[in-house]
Amino acid sequence: MKTSNLLIILVLFLQFTCNAQNKPTGLKATFGIYETLIVNDLPNSFIQKLKKANFVFEKKTQEPIIGYIEKNDLVISKIDLSKENFKTVKTFYTVDKEGKYCELVAIKNSPMIDISDINTTACKGKNVEIHFNMKGAKKWAELTKKNIGKMVAFTIDNQIYTLPKIMAEIRTGEALINGLGNETIAKNISETLNASISK
Repeated sequence: MKTSNLLIILVLFLQFTCNAQNKPTGLKATFGIYETLIVNDLPNSFIQKLKKANFVFEKKTQEPIIGYIEKNDLVISKIDLSKENFKTVKTFYTVDKEGKYCELVAIKNSPMIDISDINTTACKGKNVEIHFNMKGAKKWAELTKKNIGKMVAFTIDNQIYTLPKIMAEIRTGEALINGLGNETIAKNISETLNASISK
């Protein structure tokens, strides 16, 4: 009798250990979808500070991409924006062959959608599908309706992963993080976001 109980406990322990190893590491991520600001809407005082820092500007001033910044640049990130209605965020991806430069983008201070608005995510090749809950689907429809013709920024841990231009109102309750480079990155992002969702 004691031996059979011991075997049952051992089997349950092994099953628990295997299940724990198959789950994501438990790392939590911050997620947000932000409205963007075009360069022409940014205060001149901020633009002057960038010029003093020898910042490389984007020529298209009707876009939220301000310009290009070295991946490890700390000078620009130290510019005080605490009194502004926007902040700057770098892209996760680089834009040059050497992998040295990222885009610097102007976004509003607070996200329109956050992790609490997601039901689940799924890895689809090099992309991550986001399935919103009812509250998130409503916010996504409103956000896309309000921003037709504009870019919105999908951020994870204060880096932009995709910057799509909204072409129409989206009522399906779904969004896509695309252009992630490879399936491993997409899988890791999906697992991390799913682990960060409070159920």
